[in-house]
Amino acid sequence: AMPAWLTAALLCAARADAANMNGEYKIANAIGKYSTEYDAEYFDVYSPAIKTRYSEVYWTMMDAVQLPEEIIKRFDDKVMAIVGYEADQVYRTTNGDVSVPIYYQYNHHYGAFVLGKYSEMIEDPAAYPSHGAYGAGKGRWYTKAIDSDPFQNLTIPAAQYFSEGNGGEYRKSYHGYPKGYAQLIHSPTHFQLQPMQIDTHNRDYNGTGFKPGPLPRTAQSPPDADYSGLLECPCSTRRKKVIKVNYETLNSGTCPVTISSAEECFEGAISVSKTPPVSNSTISSLDFPFGCVLLTAGGNAKAIMNTQKASEVACGGGSNITHTSGAAASVVTLHLDLQDDSGVIITMQGP
Repeated sequence: AMPAWLTAALLCAARADAANMNGEYKIANAIGKYSTEYDAEYFDVYSPAIKTRYSEVYWTMMDAVQLPEEIIKRFDDKVMAIVGYEADQVYRTTNGDVSVPIYYQYNHHYGAFVLGKYSEMIEDPAAYPSHGAYGAGKGRWYTKAIDSDPFQNLTIPAAQYFSEGNGGEYRKSYHGYPKGYAQLIHSPTHFQLQPMQIDTHNRDYNGTGFKPGPLPRTAQSPPDADYSGLLECPCSTRRKKVIKVNYETLNSGTCPVTISSAEECFEGAISVSKTPPVSNSTISSLDFPFGCVLLTAGGNAKAIMNTQKASEVACGGGSNITHTSGAAASVVTLHLDLQDDSGVIITMQGP
């Protein structure tokens, strides 16, 4: 069976026979007596099914699911007050729902949307292009009211968002508001979920309880850990990470991002120089800008990594930054290379 998310949204109308989905919730820092027993009317909604293999990360904006028809009709052009919600991940079986063991699927965080009929879901690929709570490398999802929303001048939202990072405690974490508080939404119609979870189910183990499965070499969990090292999101050694950086040179001012290693300096110099540097060197000098310096003269380039952080010399500045060379030929060929204040190299070739 494939797991699915089950969410119970709790409305403001009281109902005597309501019971918590996940039993009793405890609040560690409550002031006085605070009951976590929900006494609100509720409805259930299931996400689409999730299918994963061991070690896979499921971090996807799922398809929207329509709310129960009676809820849609009841709150059409009206306001619904959500005073809390409960969450579980279950196998749907012929004998009813069965909760998925937390050591099978570890939920890191999730974002859940309740959409109204006057709202739409937008994906912006330009936002958060690298990683973040919205999905690695997939941009950011957000909701907005449609232009034809007749209630857009009201203060009631056309959509609502619920985001939690409870980790393995998501079932037993209390997601309710004090009396008199709620999240309001106008004309609710759909539910949409974006879970981020890791498959930690060791299929090679058929016993009860937890037993770790295979782990990448980079996993930091000890050998006898009672949790899966996959929770820490260790990088796989099967995939090579290649980071591409674009370099450019400055003739004045200072670099906004300074190269701090000689290796990167010399590699970067090759990418920006018309001709490969004839030499690489590492120095610690107040006469050069801090970082990677590229000197060119006579068609030749020289890469210098200056490790002196106290240097105040700007790019292209400093009386000592001079490098001149030239050549002439007749019976013999003469090449003259003035290297800063370190001396001169004279090369002659002839019969």
